[in-house]
Amino acid sequence: MELGVLFKLLMLFVWFCIVALSARNFFRGRASVNWPTTVASVSSSEILEKNDGNGLTFYSPIIKYQYFVNDAVYQGATFTFMGTFGITRYHAEKYISMYPSGSKFNVYYNPKSPDISVIIPGVHWGQYLSVAVITLVFFSLAHIVEILSLF
Repeated sequence: MELGVLFKLLMLFVWFCIVALSARNFFRGRASVNWPTTVASVSSSEILEKNDGNGLTFYSPIIKYQYFVNDAVYQGATFTFMGTFGITRYHAEKYISMYPSGSKFNVYYNPKSPDISVIIPGVHWGQYLSVAVITLVFFSLAHIVEILSLF
């Protein structure tokens, strides 16, 4: 099999794996806007700081909370289903200030599986954009390989 075709198949496989891994959280996010809510209590609220080794620092708000559904207690820490790494320190601090330790708020939970919950429901424009950018990059690379194989 030709090297260009193998590369395109590999790119397609990698793209499919990325999209498939994101699909579960994407569909959970879409469903979560219709989930019931219950009052949750913040047990801890902090910013996770992660350096990538190349001088970039990523921030993520880590908000741990507990809530009750049908007299059972559950623990949660999901802010959004698509994650929050990569936001600025300013935004991470803003989210932390909205959910300080000991505060109460409404959390969305899956009625079929109450141990699954989320603070901010839905799918946000950035999540659609990330899938579009990944798709564009992978298909652009496959197209470049095809052009290069003509020479």
